[in-house]
Amino acid sequence: MSLTQDAKIIDMFSQALNPEIMPETGDVAAAALELGAGLLQKAKIPGAILLIADQIDSNQFKAMREFSEKSDIAVHIYAIAAGRGVTVPAGSPPAPVLNLDNMKQAAAAAGASLNLVTPDDGDVQKLSRRIKATLSAAKSNQGNRWQDAGYWFLPILLLFGLFFFRRGWMVAYE
Repeated sequence: MSLTQDAKIIDMFSQALNPEIMPETGDVAAAALELGAGLLQKAKIPGAILLIADQIDSNQFKAMREFSEKSDIAVHIYAIAAGRGVTVPAGSPPAPVLNLDNMKQAAAAAGASLNLVTPDDGDVQKLSRRIKATLSAAKSNQGNRWQDAGYWFLPILLLFGLFFFRRGWMVAYE
């Protein structure tokens, strides 16, 4: 989704997130990075990839490392698994256990920052600061913009316009 500060739009898009919207089944983090990079390159705008995962399979590390070597797009991994000693609130779905070493290895392979979920908004604030820093450091390329060169036609249009100011052409005088 496009960057926005409108909380209602973010909420609307996040409500639609579920596993059925994924193009393929399985955990293929490297393919997700490639897909995100392809979308950013197609749009020709600076950006970052936010990979939200509860775990990343170690067989993805090699492909993630290859992605990191060939891409200059910043990656941020947001681990949404519960660390040891975290009590899941009553009525919540069971939280997967955080494999911190695995997530650190995945972040190192992708050249990514690792952000761990917290019960307060500290994780979101930290992630927001990192993404803002990434975007401010990115090129100022704003994508495909219309290059206006129409002002070169202005003298020609003015010459044609002079003919309309001749007496009798537009308004008949008596």
